[in-house]
Amino acid sequence: MEIFVKIINIFNIDNNDLDIIKSKMPIRYSEINNIKNDYVKKTKLATLLHMINDLNCSEEDIIYNKYNKPMLKNNNKYFNISNAGDISLYVEDDCEIGIDIEEINDKNIDIKNYAFNKNEILYIDKNEIDNMHLLWTRKEAFVKMLGTGFVTKPSEINVDFCPNGELSDVIYYNWIKYYIITKKYKNYYVSICSKKKYDDIKIIY
Repeated sequence: MEIFVKIINIFNIDNNDLDIIKSKMPIRYSEINNIKNDYVKKTKLATLLHMINDLNCSEEDIIYNKYNKPMLKNNNKYFNISNAGDISLYVEDDCEIGIDIEEINDKNIDIKNYAFNKNEILYIDKNEIDNMHLLWTRKEAFVKMLGTGFVTKPSEINVDFCPNGELSDVIYYNWIKYYIITKKYKNYYVSICSKKKYDDIKIIY
């Protein structure tokens, strides 16, 4: 079973998109418009554009939990959004779901000893830059699915392995079984965590 992920190039957001955002989400647009960092502003605008286009919603349809995760009011549809580089990704399902995308580079290599436990570091050391980003997206997708963010040290969120040392697609938390799938897309890793098992991630425009 595939899961479909919508993509926006954040640098392709144009004046027509901005007009739509201002019309549908004026308060959030105004808040974002005051952000000085242009890249951060573009990622947040892309997030709003996903919610408008893919959820067909406006400002009053969205609520935020205490960790600032956006959710739909009175609706059984769940969604999640992640941004990296020039890409913004959106995914939805009928159960809680989390997505993370990370650009593969050597900028964050210094977090290895803070963010990963001993078993994970052994796996990372086989191919340091690639495997570090792969595992990080899995941790991020998991906590985003929970809707909490990292309320504990990242190294305490365990990425599970099979007895042969390969990555497991299953993670247990509070006696509940979740599934994680990861895909390489261009120079990025994308991971999705859900109660459902997916065989492939299909990214669509």
